[in-house]
This record gives sequence, structure tokens and C-alpha cells, in this order.
Amino acid sequence: MLLALLLLAAPPQPPEIAARAAELSARARTQHEAREFVLAANTYVALSSLPGVDLDDALGQAHIELEAAFGATREAFH
Repeated sequence: MLLALLLLAAPPQPPEIAARAAELSARARTQHEAREFVLAANTYVALSSLPGVDLDDALGQAHIELEAAFGATREAFH
């Protein structure tokens, strides 16, 4: 029931925005799997700028990617 309420509350994205969001999400996952954590973080930040995208989720994923970059390199400049 909660999902139904959330779906009703969120306006649908135009097809081009939904396609761009899907493309950025897929790219970020691919970058993560390739251990390109900083690129994945930047991709999630770009995703967060799209209308209709869950801002907290996208920026949270960017933060996770930056933590992974730090864990992999121990360099804090990311």
C-alpha cells in the first residue's frame, strides 16, 4: 500500500528523462564493478540533478562510491 501511495505522489518522468536516468544508473554500476569509484560517484551526482530522481538515494550512492575510492587508495583527495 505504501508503494502505491509513493507512486501516486511522484509525478511520472518524461520518457527522455527516465531513459537518461536509467543510462546513468547503468553507467554508475558498470563503473563501480570496474573499480572506477570516483567516476561512479560523479555519475551518481549527475543522476541526482535529473528531475524525479531520488536526490537522497543518488547522493548517498555517490558518498558510498567516494568511501570505496578512499578504501581502495587511502587517498582523501577524492
